[in-house]
Amino acid sequence: MDQSPTPPPGDAGKPLVNQAGQLDFEALAQRQGLFNPPAGFDHGPEFEPAKPRPVPGRLRRGSYGSRRWSTVLTLLVLGIGCVIFKPIPFIERLSWHVLPLGYLHWIGYGLIALAVIKAISNRFSRDRYRYVVEGDPIVGRALGIFAPVSTTVDPQTNVVSESFRYLAVVEYVDPETQKIERIGTLTEEEWNNNKQVDYDAGVDAGEYVTLVKLPGQGTDSVRLYGFLGLDPDRDFVTKDGRPLTGVSPYTAVLISTVVLLALWFLILAIYVFTYCEPREEPDLATGLTFLGGGALAGFIVAAWLTLARQRKHPGSKIAGLTLAAFFGGVFGLLAGFVSLGAINAAFDHTQPTYEPIRITQHWNTTHNLVFRTYEIEYAPLGGGKSEKHGTSVDDLEKLGNSTLGALEIRQGALGLDWIAGVHPVGWHRIEGEPTAEEVATGILVEGPDVGGARTGKMAPHLIVARDDETGDTTAPCPPDLAEAAITDMTVATAPLGFKIQRLKK
Repeated sequence: MDQSPTPPPGDAGKPLVNQAGQLDFEALAQRQGLFNPPAGFDHGPEFEPAKPRPVPGRLRRGSYGSRRWSTVLTLLVLGIGCVIFKPIPFIERLSWHVLPLGYLHWIGYGLIALAVIKAISNRFSRDRYRYVVEGDPIVGRALGIFAPVSTTVDPQTNVVSESFRYLAVVEYVDPETQKIERIGTLTEEEWNNNKQVDYDAGVDAGEYVTLVKLPGQGTDSVRLYGFLGLDPDRDFVTKDGRPLTGVSPYTAVLISTVVLLALWFLILAIYVFTYCEPREEPDLATGLTFLGGGALAGFIVAAWLTLARQRKHPGSKIAGLTLAAFFGGVFGLLAGFVSLGAINAAFDHTQPTYEPIRITQHWNTTHNLVFRTYEIEYAPLGGGKSEKHGTSVDDLEKLGNSTLGALEIRQGALGLDWIAGVHPVGWHRIEGEPTAEEVATGILVEGPDVGGARTGKMAPHLIVARDDETGDTTAPCPPDLAEAAITDMTVATAPLGFKIQRLKK
């Protein structure tokens, strides 16, 4: 990492730089003349009480304090959002696919706990406030402001990144030795070097400033007070003309809310593509409303954000606006499709129809211990090309070893067909007088004489949902599916000596 200071333009090769290529502090001091601080220099009311001093409330509103409390609020809002999201039914259902969602409430509690710990730490830890509590204020003079650049190379990707800090060369009279000392003091933070033009150190050579030194320590403990970000009225470093306070508490809450909404929409998108993706294209009016409207909204938002950035940075090229607007339109189109699928399924009150299928196989796959997919492969009952379809863990569990089943098809609130579930064929014993439906699809099973004849009436049905306490929820089998189930039952039980007859109508 290289942190050698870069001399200001026009100073290279002059007495400001010695033969070793380092800044010559003596030469800098000679340029400013005799060190003669003004009488009665005001260090600020925070240094007036005797040590150990209290930390005034206003110092916690400086850039340093604001950034710390913004972190607390961000963690708190994200944590509360995770706890609120967890019980939502579709998130519970989707947690079988996105495994971390199953622990969303614990993640939320963890974030809330971190926020509380961070808040307590912010309130009672000294950190930089130690310079106010026990530091000695000293009148100093800035001899020069520089911006040394640090170069870091990622060992894995070989990506080179550059950051910079402000280096203030200052001189002061040491209160213990009464000798003039000249040192360089850096800002606590560093920033992206590509954005250096947006920053300002807030102090110029020749200005008299407040320095702070910790008692009993050497010159390494000396800091330029305005670089610590404690006093909101003397916060030197600015970006775009504003102090580096980070986001305000309200903005932190807003950003956290936006992040949660984005997370919610991402989960919703996964849900739609997993469970309720429409099987057909929307009509022109519906497509324009959702897909066209989403694309247009995304385009406008992206273009507005890019134009706002161009106003702040006039050097931005129009190509950036075009690219941003294009991707905004693409994401808007995706958002429109997700909204269409979600509304089509969520407000669907149509009666289901059942499409018979022959189930070839089903399986689940875990990807990187984070995502798990559940899929079935099936073909139309009458024959045809096999297809694959994502399904829920409940439906997959119901299927068991079944080879016959049906897709539950619903018409959708927007008139778009979608697959609401996959249900296997099951059998139930007919108790008492069979209904007309049971007569139409029922069978009489006669077993071999093993300890007495075994005879019973049975009828096929679709298992829509399993419940060990209240019993299964079932639906009638379509006639052709019932016929296929009877045929399969006959073939499977014939080697065991069972005889199957149709019920007499």
